[in-house]
Amino acid sequence: MGQAYSIKCSSCDYGLSVTKGVGMMYSPNAVFHGRCDDPSQNWSLAFPDGYCEDDKPLLLSLVKSEKIKDKAFTLLATGAVPDFGYGHELYTCPKCMQLENRFYFKLISPSENYEPDYKCSICRASLYRVVVKLNRNGRIKLTRRDRQKVDWKCPDCGGNQLISNGDLIYWD
Repeated sequence: MGQAYSIKCSSCDYGLSVTKGVGMMYSPNAVFHGRCDDPSQNWSLAFPDGYCEDDKPLLLSLVKSEKIKDKAFTLLATGAVPDFGYGHELYTCPKCMQLENRFYFKLISPSENYEPDYKCSICRASLYRVVVKLNRNGRIKLTRRDRQKVDWKCPDCGGNQLISNGDLIYWD
């Protein structure tokens, strides 16, 4: 089950609605292969009109970059398999501090392990996936996946504190 919440700068109106994780429609077959023949999912009951179009992987709509999609589908066609840790994640830019939601995935093949290298929509620097930690007073700390602290500064006003609006929604 995925989560959705909003974060914003404590000093201005800069903010983002964050989507994290996956829902029940995100089976590996549906996301990477465009097939609804996953035996663990009963698609005909959950979606009698059909959710998944055959041969139309959800990854086509989850990733904007044609370069990343081309690389992913080339690897999948040559036998790469997706790691199960895929889903919507929060990313930040190390240069301009822009926050962005992107779809994370990892493909494993004998020749390489591929993870998308997303670029910032503002300055084109490589983005980092971050972990969001909420403390008791509603303030948020960002940490990179390699556990390095992120010294976030608001791209609009230079403020250095993110806060949560307190609403957490579970989506499926």
